Amino acid sequence: MKISFFILLLFVLAIEACMLYKPEKQAQVVIPCRLELAEEEVAPRAIAFQNDAQEKLLELIMSHEGFRSKVYYCPAGQKTIGYGFTGSKYISKKRMTEQEARKILISEIIPETKLIVKKYVKVKLSPYQEAALISFCFNCGETNLKNLVCRKGRLNDGNFSVIPDVMKLYVKADGKTLKGLVKRRSQEAKLFSGEA
Repeated sequence: MKISFFILLLFVLAIEACMLYKPEKQAQVVIPCRLELAEEEVAPRAIAFQNDAQEKLLELIMSHEGFRSKVYYCPAGQKTIGYGFTGSKYISKKRMTEQEARKILISEIIPETKLIVKKYVKVKLSPYQEAALISFCFNCGETNLKNLVCRKGRLNDGNFSVIPDVMKLYVKADGKTLKGLVKRRSQEAKLFSGEA
């Protein structure tokens, strides 16, 4: 009987101790913008973990491309449908619903474009940086992405800071500067910089 009383007393004390314990606020998880800065511990700017990058990517593409249910010609003169889809398998449909287009964007276009980004980018990216490059590649194409990241002194040489400014140069279609492209490149540059 003394043992059970002792166990009960320990149990009550444990419960009281738990009720009095107030854990300290946990620090927000941060990741540096550049891997090599993390190793040097001099990151001038760390950013909060970017778990909303996929939503920001979708919002960016959908808002700038706009949805069209029928085939049309984009400013660059290409047949287009849905949210800026130019592939023949999409064009051949002639019509699509917004729900179909969103599904194609999420399950086909973004994953395919992400593979292209991974093919050329040889440095570690934050989620926002990757999202910005996926949007850029989807809109400007594989060749322009390659030029953006692979040229000397650019991203693959560890020069992250030059990318937002270089992105902003890709604003022409058919030789004309388009306001929509200026706005899109500005938003992609901000996303790449973690300012989204």
